[in-house]
Amino acid sequence: MFRGLGDPALQEPSASGAPTWILEIVVADIWGALGAGAADLRAMAGPSLVLGGVQAAVGLTLTAFTLQQGLAVLVVPLIIGLAILGPVVSVGFFELSRRREAGLDAAWWSALVPRRVGSLGGVVSLGLMLAALFFAWMGLALLLARLTIVPMPIDLASLAATLLTTPEGLVLLTLADLAALLFAAAAFAMSVMAFPLLVDRDIDTVTAVLTSVRAVATNPWPMALWAVIVAAAFAFAALTAFIAFVVISPLLGHTTWHLYRRVMSD
Repeated sequence: MFRGLGDPALQEPSASGAPTWILEIVVADIWGALGAGAADLRAMAGPSLVLGGVQAAVGLTLTAFTLQQGLAVLVVPLIIGLAILGPVVSVGFFELSRRREAGLDAAWWSALVPRRVGSLGGVVSLGLMLAALFFAWMGLALLLARLTIVPMPIDLASLAATLLTTPEGLVLLTLADLAALLFAAAAFAMSVMAFPLLVDRDIDTVTAVLTSVRAVATNPWPMALWAVIVAAAFAFAALTAFIAFVVISPLLGHTTWHLYRRVMSD
């Protein structure tokens, strides 16, 4: 059973340990969660957009810095890396949705510094795991580029020409795409339900990660659809110089919380 608005149990982490049941969902649940996430965004537009704006500014700054350093070859890997880190920065949105669900106040500082995180140590630990994945991915992307393209393009136009019109570029594109898929799939499976669990419950990191992987395995097609939606949203935001990320990031975060509520049950 799902808890309703104002349930006192939601004013603190709702339970200890992993949920008893991982429910099977259907594609319609993804659209339902999106609708609920959009409702949260409308109801808490101020704090949600503040956090979304901060994330957009960080993404744009990192991309600009990468280009300034003549590392155009790392721009796309950076965007993929930011998607890997996405669940970490969504913790604030999970807290906002949790508070609204409980009928509590949801000021902007609730998003930036969640005050009732179920397992703060677990959030930090899992965040460090994703950070390690991020740096491993960026290092591998740079290594693949150095091994296949000499000299490396320094701007996006020459990078696109190299990738699409030369044998070396096509090799790099193929290898990088395969590696990106593996890294992104691993990050998604281990974190998509784990961070909401850690916000909601007093649970250790290993249990949260294993529960998240089980949830993805139980619902492969709906979860695959959600992963594709997230990837497409990040790609679209990148094409707008991260401006759209101001809205997209909170929408994805709030939606993930409601997806968690549909998947996990006691």
